[in-house]
Amino acid sequence: MKSEETVGQLIYDLGNKQWDIPKLRELLETILPQKATFDDYEVEHDFATIGRRVMRLNARQIHRMLGKERIILLAIEDITERRDNERELQELEEKYHLLSEQALAVSEETFRLAVERLIVGIAVTDLKGTILQANSAFVHLHGFQNKEEIMGRNTLEFIDKVDHARAIEHMNRTMVEGHSSDVEFTILRTDGSKFVAELSAAVIEESPGMPHGMVVTTKDITERKRLDQEREQFIEELKNKNIELERFTYTVSHDLKSPLVTVKTFLGYLKHDLAATDALLIEKDMFYMNSAADKMGKLLEELLEMSRVGRIVNLPVNVTFDELMEDILSISAGRIAEKEVQVRLHKEPVTLFGDRTRLTEIWQNLVENAVKFMGDQPAPQIVIGVERRENGTVFFVRDNGIGIEPKYQSKLFNLFEKINPKTEGIGMGLAITKRIVELYQGKIWVESKGLGDGTSFFFTLPGALKDQKKGG
Repeated sequence: MKSEETVGQLIYDLGNKQWDIPKLRELLETILPQKATFDDYEVEHDFATIGRRVMRLNARQIHRMLGKERIILLAIEDITERRDNERELQELEEKYHLLSEQALAVSEETFRLAVERLIVGIAVTDLKGTILQANSAFVHLHGFQNKEEIMGRNTLEFIDKVDHARAIEHMNRTMVEGHSSDVEFTILRTDGSKFVAELSAAVIEESPGMPHGMVVTTKDITERKRLDQEREQFIEELKNKNIELERFTYTVSHDLKSPLVTVKTFLGYLKHDLAATDALLIEKDMFYMNSAADKMGKLLEELLEMSRVGRIVNLPVNVTFDELMEDILSISAGRIAEKEVQVRLHKEPVTLFGDRTRLTEIWQNLVENAVKFMGDQPAPQIVIGVERRENGTVFFVRDNGIGIEPKYQSKLFNLFEKINPKTEGIGMGLAITKRIVELYQGKIWVESKGLGDGTSFFFTLPGALKDQKKGG
């Protein structure tokens, strides 16, 4: 319609009564006379010519200065397109939120599954350490079957008592600093067994400065500790082997050089004595050269024997402690009888598995060593036996001989080490014995209060024990 066509007509009659809208009548005839104004009132209506539209109405009641006539100032704004755009935008936002929520749900589920499948134990606790949530790894690390068993318990319950004070200090420090990492504790399982774990923790905050819980991770490092210990042990053994090799090199060069010097010296004497045709001196020269050659041969023989230990082995067999004792007493019978030594056996049902010849050699060397250093003991005695200790099975050879002063005991198992240079042998027997014991992952040590108090040799053979749980 043209603007001039609307003058003098009721608004309800305009456009073939398209504006005869009940809501508009109510606004103009009921609400407006009472309030004098209304603002931003929206009316949605189906128009015959333009279809469904949304109109925004603003109206003011105006009194003319002269007379009592009232007029209404009515502003009508078509906001259909704006409302359509807003509706589309809202629909897009709703779709976005729905997709976001779905994505978040998928993300949270993925995260939950990832946490659940970790081999590291993870738990969420309150500020006092009470467990609120935990993954399967955390549950199983502590020896539980399901999560219900662990919920509501305090993490301090699983810390070994010796670490309690340190654990509380660790928790307090975490609260102050916000996090902590890789702190070692001994953890208790429900069956009473223990394992070493690395614990890390981080504070959970509702808002900055408002903590309401912690995330605690538990990593079992028992295997790592074992490997570290083995590595340290290997390094220590390597150091000792290097020291032994240096000592071996020095000793061999010195001990082999000595008989060579003797031979060379008496060759010079022999040349002089031959020229002088002195038969007595010639015989003496020959005696010293033969002795030096014998000593060198013995040294080389013992060195060869040492090199064979662990390199040349016989087929391992089962052999009982009693069978080994029969072999040893038979082999050493002559020396034992010569010194009139009484041998007593403390028999135990122990079975060993290994190279029977090498195992026999351990006891043979120790028994013959005891006989050699029996001294003038009027009632010489050797006791051979087995002791059951908390840390395993320990074998021993004990004598009431001359004993060993403490200052010499640390050198006893060194190569070519002889406390008394006048005794027979070249000081290789105990070194070979130690090497065989170590071949079976064992240790050997000596105990003696000193001269006149006898000597006890103790050793272990964990690698040869048939049943280590029973000790035999």
